[in-house]
Amino acid sequence: MCLAAGLSTTPCAGLLGGPFAGAALAQSYPDKPVRILVGFAAGGPTDAIARIVAEKLSARLGKQFYAVNPPGAGGNTATAMVAQSPGDGYTLLAVSTSFVVSRASSPRWLTIPSGTSRRSP
Repeated sequence: MCLAAGLSTTPCAGLLGGPFAGAALAQSYPDKPVRILVGFAAGGPTDAIARIVAEKLSARLGKQFYAVNPPGAGGNTATAMVAQSPGDGYTLLAVSTSFVVSRASSPRWLTIPSGTSRRSP
């Protein structure tokens, strides 16, 4: 599973404490509840791990971390919600590593500069 936030450019750094380890963050983080969007159905393995991580972070940091499962589009709905949220560390994303790899390796997800044509191999 991978947690990502707007505060980190390294994949899975969120799970390893990336957003919490930087000296640039204010010492008061978090000062309000933190939402973890899970890109898959409730009850699945990604959801279960996200809820365990949320529980542990809540206990360690003293503020509520909670998991939410927005439905739809195979995880793309949750991803879009996180992408559109402020990069303040209060909205995190939990997806499986296969989700990250499949999006990164698929040509249709690659950005193509405007004015260029896309050719099929």
